[in-house]
Amino acid sequence: MTVVCTLLGLAVCLCLIYRIGKNYGSPEISNLYTAPQALLYVLGIFCQQGLDVTPVTWSCRIVYWISYLTAIVIFSAYSGSLVSSLANQRIVPPFTTFQGLLKHGQYKVATVADSSHLTTFQDSTDELLRRIYEELFDKNNLPSTFFEGANNICSIKNYAFIASYASVLALSKNISCGILALKKASLPENLGFVAAKNFPYLGLINFKLANLQRSGILNRIRSDELLQKLPEEKVLWMSVSFEAVQPIFTVLSIGTAVAVVLLLLEKQARCLLRNSWYRSKFKGRKAYARFYAKRNN
Repeated sequence: MTVVCTLLGLAVCLCLIYRIGKNYGSPEISNLYTAPQALLYVLGIFCQQGLDVTPVTWSCRIVYWISYLTAIVIFSAYSGSLVSSLANQRIVPPFTTFQGLLKHGQYKVATVADSSHLTTFQDSTDELLRRIYEELFDKNNLPSTFFEGANNICSIKNYAFIASYASVLALSKNISCGILALKKASLPENLGFVAAKNFPYLGLINFKLANLQRSGILNRIRSDELLQKLPEEKVLWMSVSFEAVQPIFTVLSIGTAVAVVLLLLEKQARCLLRNSWYRSKFKGRKAYARFYAKRNN
């Protein structure tokens, strides 16, 4: 849309400048830059085609120069965007939420056996979480550790593993594939200490933890000691598959074929018009035959 608006704007500027110049005695050819012709000339510039007419006045030449410069900038930006879109492959997950997971229906869901995450799905009052547990959970093959569940992501197709973010971060360097964390498909999680009932020092521990939180030490420990996100894989070079560039080659092949067909049709039409002109100029087949034989000799 931006390119079309730019093209129309330059065509309007060329037409207006030409008309204003003609009112003040411009030496330009009469009826040269009417609205359709100005649009055609600017379109030819954007298509990187040569023009058969060069404007005389500097005002029209400046519009030409701006049109060429704009076309080069747009073409360069489009080329860079095309190369970037082909070289950088964006990973689009099949789902991003629990609703999408349930709607997809092709993924096996698992978590560590006898864990709090499993209890959350088992005893949940949320219909969505309960349906995920009943329909998608692999209840007979739940992993016993986080490491086993993380390895199942790499070895089992369409496998979703629910675990705490900290545990996955700790195991991210020890598994053979990349892991994609879905923030919208997550559960709230709390971190705390487990103590026996009627523990005598529970009040003291809570008091110390409250002081650490109030002074900001807990936040500092969390930001310094715990990783905030999964490490990104560094890809130095990425190949582009043929399927990614196949539409471009298809359009190029179709354009080449159409150009060849039009060239042959134009050549045939030119021959027919030339023969018709010769026949009209030299009336009679004998005169035309003598002229044609003389021309070939």
